[in-house]
Amino acid sequence: MQVFERTDCPFCWKVRLAAAELGVALDLVASRPGDPHPEVSRLSPTATVPVLTDGELALWESAVICGYLDELGSGGLYGSTPSARAAVRLLEAYSDRLAAEGLKDAVFELRSKAPGERHASRVEQGLARWGERLADLAARLGDKPWFAGTFSVADCALGPRLGVAEAYGIDTFRRHGNLAAWFERLKARPAWQQAYPNQFIGLPRG
Repeated sequence: MQVFERTDCPFCWKVRLAAAELGVALDLVASRPGDPHPEVSRLSPTATVPVLTDGELALWESAVICGYLDELGSGGLYGSTPSARAAVRLLEAYSDRLAAEGLKDAVFELRSKAPGERHASRVEQGLARWGERLADLAARLGDKPWFAGTFSVADCALGPRLGVAEAYGIDTFRRHGNLAAWFERLKARPAWQQAYPNQFIGLPRG
């Protein structure tokens, strides 16, 4: 199986993390922002990553890809009952559509512009919205060890959001003790190190 991806893209990171947890091997093919791999443009109507190919099958939505990997691998990332699976999918959708609200605006300014060229108001407003999302996430997590109670694809989806924030020095999530503890548990899992990006835009390669 090939996955066309960008290493620091949270959606791609989610796919790598899920695959590592499931023990599914992926052949990763790099696609650059603004200059997608030709296969990405051909296979995805959105021309965005990640895109997974498995023989004649081509999947271009990260949630669909993770569901496919779960069925191919050891399973268990979506829960064992219909209600549990629905709850996990809602958390994954929350991560994909809402969790990074504000963060991407702040990160874009920090990674793409020199300090003197950044729009301070955009950073400030972005971080304010991100702070609201963090408060909501902390409330959703509560005192559970993982967002769905047991480890799931929801954690694979939400972890890279905080991972991107941490990489760019945005550590406001640590104001919420339960979120900080959850993130440390996630980072301690072997799959986290396997899936961790080898480069973030605008930061030294590490």
